[in-house]
Amino acid sequence: EQITDIALLGVPFDEAIIASVGRGGAKDGPAAIRKAIKNFGTTWFLDEEIDITPLRVVDYGDLEIVEGDTIKTHERLSSTVKYFLEKDILPITLGGGHDLSFATIRALSETSQKEIGGINVDAHFDVRPVKDGVISSGTPFRRALEDLKGKFPGDRFVEMGMTGNSNSKEHHSYLKKSGTTIINLKELRQDGLEVAMEKALEKVGHQAFFSIDIDAIQQAYAPGCSNPAPIGLTVE
Repeated sequence: EQITDIALLGVPFDEAIIASVGRGGAKDGPAAIRKAIKNFGTTWFLDEEIDITPLRVVDYGDLEIVEGDTIKTHERLSSTVKYFLEKDILPITLGGGHDLSFATIRALSETSQKEIGGINVDAHFDVRPVKDGVISSGTPFRRALEDLKGKFPGDRFVEMGMTGNSNSKEHHSYLKKSGTTIINLKELRQDGLEVAMEKALEKVGHQAFFSIDIDAIQQAYAPGCSNPAPIGLTVE
């Protein structure tokens, strides 16, 4: 009998952030998120009158990372996420650096019989190329688009919330050539979140991932991320 609907998995790993000359500390993210969750005393969401009490949510603790080895840590994460997906359990991973998204996307692609899609909410595109074999926190979606060809096409990918002063023309052109839909912060504010999400969900299909980088949030609300900026989404 299935006893879990949703699995929480912490990944206390930020070495790829440090490799991109970012500020360390995201390895403490899983513990901080769990501490914050304890402050929420209800499973009832008043705005939409949604009750998630029937969901069976299990915290599986933290992945055992491999110190000093990003590739092996990613392999362990892919294997663990794949295990959950094969048992029809929805995994929610708590990072950690954004490089970890590649490992979870790879697991989804390996367990899905169809093409997969995905939404990334972020201040940055995170499509930097891997240089000299060094995987940074800015590389996950380029790796996914290029290494998972045939399973993760660019036209099933949506980049959302990017700020105008944080991304290069080169990376923008790369995504456009890949067929990726870009909903930048300006457009998101103009059209509203509901319209933007409806547009995004139409693109990605049913087999899809959702990734959010905390640096998409304004520095005033999320000062502890590796690359904070005054421009971004509000908590609301």
